[in-house]
Formats: sequence, C-alpha cells, structure tokens
Amino acid sequence: MKKKESIINTTILVMYILLQVFLAVHHEAWRDESQAWIIAKNASFGEILGLCASEGHPCLWFFILKILSLCGLSFYWFSAISITIMAAAAALLIWKAPFPFILKIGVLLSPMFFYYNPVICRIYSVVVLLIVLLCIIWPERKDRPIEYGIVVALLFQSHVLIAGLAIGCLIEMLIRCRDANKRGVLGIAIPVISLLFMITELRQTDKTDTFIHVTPGLLLSRANAVSQNIKTVTSKFDTGGYKTGEIILMLCSIMIIAYIAKTAMDPSLRKTGKDIIIVSLCGLLYYWGIIIFVRGADHIQIAVVFWMIMLFFVWTLTTTRDNTDHSSINFYETLLLVCCVLVIPRSAWVDPVEDVKGPFSGSLEMAAIVEETVPDKAVIVIRNNELSTSIAAYLYESENNYTIWDIDNGCEFQIHKWGRENKRNVQDDMIAETAYKDCGKKENCYYINATTILDSEQLQSGKMTLINKNTSPNAWDEYYQLYKLSNVVDGNG
Repeated sequence: MKKKESIINTTILVMYILLQVFLAVHHEAWRDESQAWIIAKNASFGEILGLCASEGHPCLWFFILKILSLCGLSFYWFSAISITIMAAAAALLIWKAPFPFILKIGVLLSPMFFYYNPVICRIYSVVVLLIVLLCIIWPERKDRPIEYGIVVALLFQSHVLIAGLAIGCLIEMLIRCRDANKRGVLGIAIPVISLLFMITELRQTDKTDTFIHVTPGLLLSRANAVSQNIKTVTSKFDTGGYKTGEIILMLCSIMIIAYIAKTAMDPSLRKTGKDIIIVSLCGLLYYWGIIIFVRGADHIQIAVVFWMIMLFFVWTLTTTRDNTDHSSINFYETLLLVCCVLVIPRSAWVDPVEDVKGPFSGSLEMAAIVEETVPDKAVIVIRNNELSTSIAAYLYESENNYTIWDIDNGCEFQIHKWGRENKRNVQDDMIAETAYKDCGKKENCYYINATTILDSEQLQSGKMTLINKNTSPNAWDEYYQLYKLSNVVDGNG
C-alpha cells in the first residue's frame, strides 16, 4: 500500500511541477518581480539592508536573489527560483500533511500553491515553504526548539504581513519558557534577535525613505473605510461575478470561532488548543490590522497570505487529533476544502489562462526590439520609474554591452527606490541634450519612453526620432517607445 501511495504522490508532484513550468514559460515577469532582481543584482548586501524600509519587507528574499545572481543566474530563468521553492513545499505537503487525499489536491490547486506563488516569482513562495515547515515541526517544537526557532526567525525575515504569525509563535514560546533548558532558551533567542533585526530593517525615518509612511492621519482615514479595505482581500477571490471571497471569509471565521468554542468546552483540548489559537489569532489580527489600517491588498499575492495563516490553523489542529487515520475528513478540513473549491476556478483557470493568452508586461517585447535595433556599446536612456524597471532587468541580460543611463539622477541606472524623489526633473525636450552632456557620447544614444497605453502619445521633439515601439497588448498596459537621440550638444542634430 505504501509503495502504491508513493507512486501516486510522486505522480501528483511531477504533474504539479510540469503545470507550473508550462505556465512559467508563458509568463513574463512584471515590474514587482524585476524590481527585486535589480536590487539583488546592483546593490551590495549592506545596501540591500538599507533598502528594506522603502521596499516594505525584510532582507531574506533579496539575499536569496543576490546569492543566485552572484552564481550567474539569468533573469530569463527567474521563475525557476519560485518553482523550485514551491516544488519543495508541495512535496512536503503531499507526503507530510495530515490531510485526506482530496484536501491535499484542493490545497495544491488553491491560490497558495497554484500559479500565483510558483509562477509569479516573489517572496511569497518562500513564505509558503516556511509555513509548511512550521506546520511539520509544530508537534515536535518542544523537543526541537532550535530548529523551530530558526523557522520562526526566517518568517520574521520573509514578509511583513506574516510577521504576526511569527509573533504568535514567539509569544507561545515565551509562555512556556519557564520549563526551557539551554536549547530552549537558544530557540527563543534566535527569533527574538530576528524580530529586533526586522524592526531595525523596516524602521521609519521620513516619507521619502519608506514604502508606506504610517501617520495618525493615514490610520484615521483608513479606519473610516474598514469594509472597503477588507474587500481588497475578499474581492481577489471572487470569480465570475460571484462574491465567493466573502463566503470564504465567513467560512474561515466559522472555523476559528468553532475551534475556540470547542477548546473552551473540552478540557482535553485546552493544553494544545490554546497554543494554536494564540498563534493563529496573532497572525490573523496582525494581518487584518495591516490590511485595514495601513494598506489594502493591491494584488492577489497579498490576499493569499490570509490563506497561508488558515492553512497553519487547520494543519496544526489536525495534528492534535488522537486518530492517526487521516483518510477521513474532519469539520475544519471540510470547510477548508470548500474554500479551496470556491476559489479553484480563479486560481487554477481564469488567471493562469489570461497569463498564457497574453503577457503581463510589454518589457520583453521591447527588449527584443532593442536587441535587434540598438548597436553594441550604445547608451540607453531611461527614466527612474517603476515602468522602466521592467525593461532594465531584461537589458542587463543583453549580449550587447549597453550602458543604461538614469536621466533623472544623472548616473548609470541602479535601482528604482519607492517614494524617493529623483535628483532632477528633466523635461522631455531636454532629454537628448542632457543625455549627451551626461555621457559625453558622440553617437548612439537612445531613449526608451516607458508609459502606459492611456498616456502613449508620441513625444514631440526635434531632438529625438521614434524608431520603434511595442505593439502587443499586455495586462499592465505598459507602452514603450524607442527613440534615437540627436547629438544637439555638438550641433549635429
């Protein structure tokens, strides 16, 4: 029976990986993906730590990308990182989760595991793997405090939205620290140090240095729009006009309330149940606090963090069952499965199909145009904005020795820093003159105008000539125009 089960599990894992690879081949990295890669490529480890506040999450993802960049990984293989991480998480889920077979399949097809986190290469893939590791080690956390402490510490360094769950784990560790031996004390010290380091990384100085500057005014304005802020999460799970996201939130609330009530009434559950409740409630209250009072879920991967917390809740409470036969499905697993079924059409069909049909960004098409049109050793001028970030990541991979020039800061392009004011404001009709003065080039200066389809008129300047542009529709309506700049400094224009 075990051999048959192993064959089935292996087949499922292979099919899962092949599906994600297929989707990744048709996925074009967008600016949030390329932003992290450019930071890892161009910034030192020390500089990365100084950028965490403006990026809005700690250093773990940047350090992973930095190491892979130093090893020579190309941006064209970017999605291989998240697919590998998610394949490891999927394998652990399939072999280690105490769930019936049907729920494992449901979770694999849910937004946690399908498409969003393996194909869209961002820190969220690492968060999923850490949550799975946390669930596996949870029953043995008292016997393996150092390993448990390391996982919690890594959660602190992964994403600010999951820090609440890590705080809950730390609180639970501190509650039982009276009985801790030397290994237990070390297990507590590791996440404490990581928490303090996270606070240092994300410290707020002024509005230009942080991704979101939290002020009393911001908190008050968002408090007046609680329902709209909650809907930024639930709406991400709506499918075909149906408010499935609100149903999912209601079912998850029922799970939490039911387990709290059961733990309160059943003395045999209180010892193990209260720990699960402490950690889960810390994770959920912190998550919803950020969503409601600081920022909404402006993309689905932020919304999926909520699913990760619920996976932890259902997985850990399932491990407390006396019955080790996990072929049957309990009440909480049933509700989690219903949630998965409700959102599978969105996560496993609608959004992946849209991605296969057309690109996210227009940057890959434009990079190919540049490669064919612009000669070796040319200067390519771009503005320091998020749209230019997408194209820059691909241009770095060119076989041609391009100089990518940041016209807004008068230097070679390094990074786009959220919220930072550029050093200068160069008007469109001064780009050619400014670029030639900056670079001292006599010829071969080009400018990529990165904008959106809603603001895509050709620049009217006698100092630049439009020679090409991207034409394929893309999800973010990114629009790129390639101009040849005239050398007006030497009067050759």
